[in-house]
Amino acid sequence: MSSPPPAPPLSRILKISSLEFDSSSESSESSEPLMPWEESLESSEPSDLSEPLEHSELSEPSPAHSSSSRCFDLTNPDTVAPPSLSTSVAELPSNAPEGRLAENLVTAIIQHMKTDIRMHLAQQIPAIRDIEASVPINSNRLCLDGYTLIVDETIYTLDTHDPCGAPIGYINFAMKSKRHIKTERIQGGDEHEAMVFLMNKLFGKRPQPMNIGYLGIENKPEVLPFPEHLRFLIDDLKINHNAEESLNAISPFLDPHSFPLDTILITGTRTKGKYNHKIIQSARNIEIVDFSSYCSWMTAVQEFHCNQVHVQANMFRPADFIKLMEALIRCPREAGTFISAGVDKYETVERIMVKAKENVLMVNVDEEFKGCPDFPDVLLIPVTKDKQLALYATHNLGRYTYDGHFSTYDVNLCVLSI
Repeated sequence: MSSPPPAPPLSRILKISSLEFDSSSESSESSEPLMPWEESLESSEPSDLSEPLEHSELSEPSPAHSSSSRCFDLTNPDTVAPPSLSTSVAELPSNAPEGRLAENLVTAIIQHMKTDIRMHLAQQIPAIRDIEASVPINSNRLCLDGYTLIVDETIYTLDTHDPCGAPIGYINFAMKSKRHIKTERIQGGDEHEAMVFLMNKLFGKRPQPMNIGYLGIENKPEVLPFPEHLRFLIDDLKINHNAEESLNAISPFLDPHSFPLDTILITGTRTKGKYNHKIIQSARNIEIVDFSSYCSWMTAVQEFHCNQVHVQANMFRPADFIKLMEALIRCPREAGTFISAGVDKYETVERIMVKAKENVLMVNVDEEFKGCPDFPDVLLIPVTKDKQLALYATHNLGRYTYDGHFSTYDVNLCVLSI
């Protein structure tokens, strides 16, 4: 019997990432029917933008190019690989020690790669696609906002491109990083179909859930472009104020081991919404950012079962916060309950502290603990023989971030054990 072919050395596998693939030289036959935009991409002539990727972590940039941005065509993942790459490590016989060693080495390297780098290598090296798909993805952040996808520090944007006023539209994919910009144009189709194609290209054929620390979904519930088999194992979730509809749409893509969530962030402009969904009520922390100017959140906050709630709302009245405090005095919650509200004005915090002393008969000032320098008093209000309610203010950064707004002050209510 002839011995099995030796496994390609690891250096050869990794070196393939620097090759440039010409889609016009690859076979156009495929075992699966191609979508219209895929046929257009596969049969199109290579443009003058087809240049090999120069990644900062894989190779040093060429001195001939001084620009920090590069544009070129992505290779189609469904096309047939060149003959030199037709034999993958996974196809070698299981009794070949060299093949198993090479596969284990590639798997170990992929496990320690950043998400954007490993997905790029899988697109450029057909021989490792199956291995890369079998290794679970661990990512800090994945956000879907309209037709923009953010994976850690990599941004994928999708738009319609009309060169020189041509009547035929093109779907434009752009992958931006600190060192390069990569573009793929697909003729025909609409934005939603193109986003589904992008999702399948990046996350298709992954048998295991993706471990995502923070998942942000800004899309309307009816247009989620995720592949049916895709599952996320997450810690934190961001949705808009159409909470019930959004959660019903995204829950099929969440792994059951994600619950209860550590934090759920509800952001945007509140127009309507019900917040009694079981995913919200079971979360450990609830954070609310509301840019509307007519909705009070104090009634909704009382209905949350969660013991950690923070509200940052434009519509904030001191009288509502005092009513919330009085409700916690009448119906005290368990020790450890913490409810806070973001406030931007000094006068608003001052009014709350004054009204609390006026409306509550028994108010003590903690001599040991202090609040922020502007409002050092920590008011202690007895509610039962073994519990008391603490009211105090803290000082924050007072600045805007990508995911929301940090107010100048937080007014806090905390149930303490005596």
